[in-house]
Amino acid sequence: MELRKGLLIRCALIIALIVSFMGVELNHSHAAALSTTMTFTVSADCYVSGANPTIDYGGGVALHVNSSPDTRSFLRFAISGLGGLPVTQATLRLYANSGASAGLIVKSVASNSWPENGTTYNNMPAMGGTLATVAPLNGGAWSSVDVTSYIQGEGTFSFGVVTTATTDISLAA
Repeated sequence: MELRKGLLIRCALIIALIVSFMGVELNHSHAAALSTTMTFTVSADCYVSGANPTIDYGGGVALHVNSSPDTRSFLRFAISGLGGLPVTQATLRLYANSGASAGLIVKSVASNSWPENGTTYNNMPAMGGTLATVAPLNGGAWSSVDVTSYIQGEGTFSFGVVTTATTDISLAA
């Protein structure tokens, strides 16, 4: 059980896409609807801190968010293998190492060219609009947010994560 728990924590940031399509017709009058779930692990992640604006925090074992000092996390996913089928649901799952009375705010990030190792507060990509919010967090638990509006098909997608909390929130990387 400990090995399994460890693997879950290491694979903490995943995005699950549910792809629906029409299946084989039965008796030429009924179509069977099929659903497939695909899971994608993060291809790059890092966090940046206004307290140390030139330090690169990529490649670590945890991500962090905080409003004071301003600390933000970035996640990138490469979505492929859908075969042109439409995405009917996309869910971003985050594992909180620590809890907080404030939740998370998940935002779009237009640029996918930020490096995992080399992104600092001074050169971080700009965050776009809010995609979803996460209720106050419990440490040692998963949170899921619907990001279907952002992920409509194959491609590379980046997310920014921030908070209004004034204490550090640690997320598994």
